[in-house]
Amino acid sequence: MKDLKYCRGDDVTFKITDPTIITLSSSPVFEWSFDNGITSPTIIATTNNLELLNLTSTNNGTYTLKLKLTDTCGNLIEFNAIFNLEVFEAANATQPEDIIFCDTDNDGFCL
Repeated sequence: MKDLKYCRGDDVTFKITDPTIITLSSSPVFEWSFDNGITSPTIIATTNNLELLNLTSTNNGTYTLKLKLTDTCGNLIEFNAIFNLEVFEAANATQPEDIIFCDTDNDGFCL
C-alpha cells in the first residue's frame, strides 16, 4: 500500500496509466471507493480516473480501485489498487529579521 501526501488546496487526478489493461476488455468496470476510517467505505466514482479537487483534511483516508474486466475468452479478471492519502497544511515560512552586526576590527569575528 502506498502512502501519498498532498497539501491542502491541491488538485490531483488518479488514472490507469497502462493502456493494455484497459484494452483487455471492451467494457471495463471501474469502482473507486473511499474509507475515512469513521464511516463505512463508500463508492465515490465509477469512471476510469478519480479527480479530487481542492483537497482538505476530509480527503484523508484509504482509497481503493477495483477494475473488473472480461477477457476475450470470457474470463473475469479483477485488478485492485489501494493507497492512503493524507492532506497537510502548506508550509508557511517567514523571513527572519535582519541582523546588523559590525566587525569593528575586521578579524572576521564579532564579540
